[in-house]
Amino acid sequence: MEKNLRRLIIFSLLLVFSFGCETDDSVVTTNLEASERIETVKQNEEIVDISHRYHYQGKEFNVTYTLNEKERNVIKTSGDVDIAKAVFGKEDSPKALLFENPVMDSKEIAIKVFDTDEEMNRYLESKGQLPDRNFKNQNTKGACSSFNYLGYGSFYFYKHAYYDTEMMGMRRTMTRATGNHWVGSSYNDNLSSIKMGIPINTKGYLTLREHICYGGKSLNFYIDDYTTSIFGVPNLQWYTLSGWWWWRTSWNDQVSSYGAWCWF
Repeated sequence: MEKNLRRLIIFSLLLVFSFGCETDDSVVTTNLEASERIETVKQNEEIVDISHRYHYQGKEFNVTYTLNEKERNVIKTSGDVDIAKAVFGKEDSPKALLFENPVMDSKEIAIKVFDTDEEMNRYLESKGQLPDRNFKNQNTKGACSSFNYLGYGSFYFYKHAYYDTEMMGMRRTMTRATGNHWVGSSYNDNLSSIKMGIPINTKGYLTLREHICYGGKSLNFYIDDYTTSIFGVPNLQWYTLSGWWWWRTSWNDQVSSYGAWCWF
């Protein structure tokens, strides 16, 4: 009798231990599945936070845009919202945005804001950051012609975000100065991401233009980081062309002409 009782106790303990292990495993599995479901939802929704640090007329202000890349809209904004609204929400909003030595694929973006291209060019010239003056059409605004000179820079343009579907007709490689006064009907207002390739110890500059003949507003990238040879913008939705919040228009699908330089 005592022997049977001991067997019963041992069996009961083994059963409890076995059940406990199964319960722990199921809890772990459930937690993993929940984490995977959350990650899947985030990927499907493609929600990203884009932090902009603006420099405008001697002042600095910061705004974070929460963007749904799939739906192409801003869900919310935070930071110095009122200042940004006053600057970019007005009808005669600034015409030129400059990004100096931007970081590849970074969602934290430092932006210098200028009311006109001329004001931006004066700033670049004061720092010795404009291409050499012997480059044809250095100031491309209003010049309705295209040009290309052999050199060492390469510039790539993509129809979709994250460097998907290159627009081969817009590609420019082995160039020191190039300008396309109109990207053509098949590429017009279709640009979503870009890449610049410049050799180490050289400078690179790319200006994207809203209209043909280098007109309208401009989005400008300057690089003189001697250790970096590749720069890319994975999604032009991250960059504001005009307007504010629900009425915001990004640079995605807005480019009609461009100019690019690579020099020592």
